[in-house]
Amino acid sequence: MADTQIEITLDGPAVADGAIELRRLIQLGEQFQKAVDRMAYALEKAQGSRRKLHEVRDDTKLKFVGHRQGSFTAQLSVVRPPVLFEDFYDLASDALEKLVEGISQLKASTNGNLPSGYDQGVLLVLKDLGNLLNHGIDTIEFRLSSQQHEYRATYDQVFKTQLTEYIAEPEEKIAGVEGQLLMANFGRDKYQCHLYHTDHEYLRCTFDEDIADEIDDAIRHIVYAIGVATVDPITDEIASLHIKALHLLDREETPAGNLVEALRAYIAEHDTIASFQRGWQQVLAGQTSPIDDLWDDIDAE
Repeated sequence: MADTQIEITLDGPAVADGAIELRRLIQLGEQFQKAVDRMAYALEKAQGSRRKLHEVRDDTKLKFVGHRQGSFTAQLSVVRPPVLFEDFYDLASDALEKLVEGISQLKASTNGNLPSGYDQGVLLVLKDLGNLLNHGIDTIEFRLSSQQHEYRATYDQVFKTQLTEYIAEPEEKIAGVEGQLLMANFGRDKYQCHLYHTDHEYLRCTFDEDIADEIDDAIRHIVYAIGVATVDPITDEIASLHIKALHLLDREETPAGNLVEALRAYIAEHDTIASFQRGWQQVLAGQTSPIDDLWDDIDAE
């Protein structure tokens, strides 16, 4: 299998002497790797895979193999597994092609449609890659050579501005999350707490004054919190939760079925959105897991 090669050429006063500041080289490497990772994750998700972003990263590692001076050019290739089987899927090369080809397509687009493989998460990491343009870099040119194709694309300030037109507000959905409730703040203007999944991982939560007493009673208890979740578009995981209802799990036995009923009761009382109801009907029909899952077509207000 021929290796996929990529060259990234930087142009601007920061690289005028053919060299680059180390921190900018590291920034370029980290942000470009994140863009490839996130594109690969989007491609996997489109195929129905349930792998998380951190799992996909094992298949998308890039290595720095050299550089050229003049306008500084970094040369990269894909890290291959030591043994390639007959059914090996070259996810990294596929992601690289979709990423670079998509930049050119976005620049030429007049209809507002996203290129194949692109979603909100890909757009956001690409926007972060453009932060290099704030440090003496005028353009970032990508040249990708694979076994069958060659792709070129240029990232400049105009393209970065264009990207922002495609980026939407973070998505909000109804979710139920289990964890230990800790560190509540009952400030005059802000009600906050942490919902711990493990000893070191927690979800930042907010709540309204009308359930402040319930939150206070539930501190240090294991709870099932129902509320409006803000989803991180890069990881597709919950970034924060505005708690609307609580169920204590460690004061009495609460079978999983009861949690489903609790979520259904909350929906029945508060739902006014047809798409949410459709999502819930899928749960009842066994097409979707009811606990800790989000439904793609739900918009909670």
